[in-house]
Amino acid sequence: MGRSESLLAFVLTLVAVPSAFGQTPGLRDGPRYGLARTAHNRAVQDELDLSAEQIEGIDSLYEEIKVTDWTPEDVDKGVDMENLRERQKLRQESHEKGEKRLAAILSPRQFVRLNQIWLQQLGAFALRRADIAAQLELTDEQIQKIVKIERQSVKDRRTAAPREKVKTTEAAKAQMLAALTEEQQAKWKEMLGERFDLRFRPSPD
Repeated sequence: MGRSESLLAFVLTLVAVPSAFGQTPGLRDGPRYGLARTAHNRAVQDELDLSAEQIEGIDSLYEEIKVTDWTPEDVDKGVDMENLRERQKLRQESHEKGEKRLAAILSPRQFVRLNQIWLQQLGAFALRRADIAAQLELTDEQIQKIVKIERQSVKDRRTAAPREKVKTTEAAKAQMLAALTEEQQAKWKEMLGERFDLRFRPSPD
């Protein structure tokens, strides 16, 4: 398993367990992790039609936030449960502040579009967020079904062959979306907005 796959497995393991930091059983509360990273992408910045000043502000914000995120080095060291809570607390605070700063840097229209693109990247796994579940008015039964599917997906990925990991993830997403009613699925598509094919363009040196 490569380092990038190990990192993904590490992060999925952390989010798969019931959140010790959230307030809603079965759901995750807290900031929108990865929002600043999405805004930092040059293709996304083009889509949002950002000014040079906005880009500078976002890039600076991203550099501040990324130092609190998990890295392949964390995987190499293993999970130190004694320090995990403190590390997660710092990470959460950093992303919460970052989300507020992003809202201040962007116009309302740009911020809405950024969140749509972020949701597209996260896909159906976003259904375990308390705010998303509330917007879709998920029932307790739906929430528990979605939680069960995600946890099983994490277990399956651990034993799946490298070529099968993506299929495993996509199958889990499809099952989660199938748990929604037609009305909820229509609302979900509306929340995603127009499809955006994210291209990874490096920042100029």
